[in-house]
Amino acid sequence: MNQPRNRPVLKPLLIVAALFAIPCCLVIWQAFLRAPVSLAGGTRLNYSIDLEQALSAGQITPEEAQEGASLMQQTVDIVRERIDPSRGPLGFRKLGARVEALSPRSFIVELPPVGDDGPTEPERTQSIRRLVESDVELEFYIGALEDRDFPGTDRASELARVSAWLLENAAASISTYNALARDEGGPLGQVRWYPRRTMGLDVELERVRPEERLLPVVQQTGRHRFTIEDIVSSEVSEGGLGDPAILVDMSDGRKADFHDFSSAHVGDELAIVLNGEIQMIATILSPLEGSFIIEGGMVGFTQQEVDELTQLIRAGTLPVKPNFESTEHIDEPPTHEE
Repeated sequence: MNQPRNRPVLKPLLIVAALFAIPCCLVIWQAFLRAPVSLAGGTRLNYSIDLEQALSAGQITPEEAQEGASLMQQTVDIVRERIDPSRGPLGFRKLGARVEALSPRSFIVELPPVGDDGPTEPERTQSIRRLVESDVELEFYIGALEDRDFPGTDRASELARVSAWLLENAAASISTYNALARDEGGPLGQVRWYPRRTMGLDVELERVRPEERLLPVVQQTGRHRFTIEDIVSSEVSEGGLGDPAILVDMSDGRKADFHDFSSAHVGDELAIVLNGEIQMIATILSPLEGSFIIEGGMVGFTQQEVDELTQLIRAGTLPVKPNFESTEHIDEPPTHEE
């Protein structure tokens, strides 16, 4: 006599049970990954933003000043991306830092305790502060030519003019001079003056005054002006000699403009000015595409500089520069303001 055949029924039941088990396992795994890193014993950095000062400086509009909460959220999002851009499994950040807005005018950065094999606490705090408080000014210029860019004057006379201004205004930056109109004592036309990067050279060269390493460059206008706002991505890379460098990529909407710009200046020098210094200057030999490498000029970048600059460029410009208030040991949760 034939026995009942129950095994085919058991197999579908096992399959169904397995299908239910898979999402349960995923939930448990995700919950494990979401478990917050303990911040007890870590460091809290307290920051504020001054909306009135930003408004008077022209950094924000009156409408933006009225939307303090929205401006703060933008700031917090950018700071998060700056200090912890790399992500682990399922997109959770690796560092375990926490950035939180306490009010439309204040936010905190909380860091877990440092590990035994990492930097010291003061070293890490200084690195994080640079990432939070620094801003990146990056722009592309064309090297100035004597017979083209100095009508009615000459390069030597203009260099003497800017050098004298710097001596008279020792506390001011070269950017202040570049922003002046001609009748206010500023530069000629679209010519701007920036110092070549010399940090890291021997002691004698470090003593060279900024005005003695100034170079004239021409600021571009219209669709041929390119700044950090046109950079869509940045990565750590290597220069021609294997030294640390930054690979940047123009946004798709600006690549054609950049190609046209470089085509019009084949044979001219392209200067990349980063944070008020000429990082590199090189002759354009052929039209450039939208991706290129920024090297650290004659002295090169350190690996730490490249790491930090890459994160700053990738995250973008802060709407308002934050003011550092204090550092404290984490033992209690922060107080939220109304």
